[in-house]
Amino acid sequence: MALNLDLAPTLLEAAGAPIPGYLQGRSLLPLCRDPAAVPWRHDFLCEHLFQHPKIPLSDGVRTRAWKYLRYFEQDPPYEELYDLTADPQET
Repeated sequence: MALNLDLAPTLLEAAGAPIPGYLQGRSLLPLCRDPAAVPWRHDFLCEHLFQHPKIPLSDGVRTRAWKYLRYFEQDPPYEELYDLTADPQET
């Protein structure tokens, strides 16, 4: 799974520039060259922690097969669990 935080390391590597150690992402170039040779992430944590009038605060975990979301400031709080293999319209 590629994330937006992988873009900066990818662009830096493509430009031949050093990738600072403080960046959280990883360059996608090795994955593009040989996907079988590169150990890659299979899940990630996502958070929406910024106040927005139409987007509730939430966090969750995403894998290839599952997506779990928790809306913790709703009244009452609620959770969602999606089986992505059975629900192809859910992304």
